[in-house]
Amino acid sequence: MDLRTNLNLEPRPNPGPWFIALTLPGQDKTACDALRNRRYQVYRPVIPALISHGRGQCRQAVRSMFPGYLPIRDLYGQGWEWIRSVGAVHRIWVRNGSFAVLDDDDIAAIKGTEERLWNQQIEKKRLGDFTLGQVLPVQSGPFIGQLVTIEDLDDEHRIGVLIDLLGRKTRVYLPPAYLISA
Repeated sequence: MDLRTNLNLEPRPNPGPWFIALTLPGQDKTACDALRNRRYQVYRPVIPALISHGRGQCRQAVRSMFPGYLPIRDLYGQGWEWIRSVGAVHRIWVRNGSFAVLDDDDIAAIKGTEERLWNQQIEKKRLGDFTLGQVLPVQSGPFIGQLVTIEDLDDEHRIGVLIDLLGRKTRVYLPPAYLISA
């Protein structure tokens, strides 16, 4: 007997709380797609990220807001047995002997934070304004007025610079707003 013949094709009017699926490392997107294919409602909050890939080049990307955790909900009353067939999902999170749950207000708060982070990204000074090896003065912060050499551009929206501290070159990470771009 095929399990699909017993499934209700209409979503339940009150699907209940959101549960948290624990995914394997780096498998959030794969798990999200596989769970959606099995008719679960999945919410994977993503945030913007800049990825540096050498020679001062950065590219825009997205990454999971909560790597390894996916809020999921059973809309069709099919149960949680099908999760076992998703290779990228480890299990559903259990806390103090029962499933950890989120309600709709928690999901709305996460969505609000996700939207705010995307809006900040649009307004934020881009790391593309800087290149590796560039020498710039620091315009604010604890190292104001010192000349620094850009050595690294990371996806945390920070710039790794070499600065002369006590006669020694030291790498320090600064936000882009601290530097004056040429």
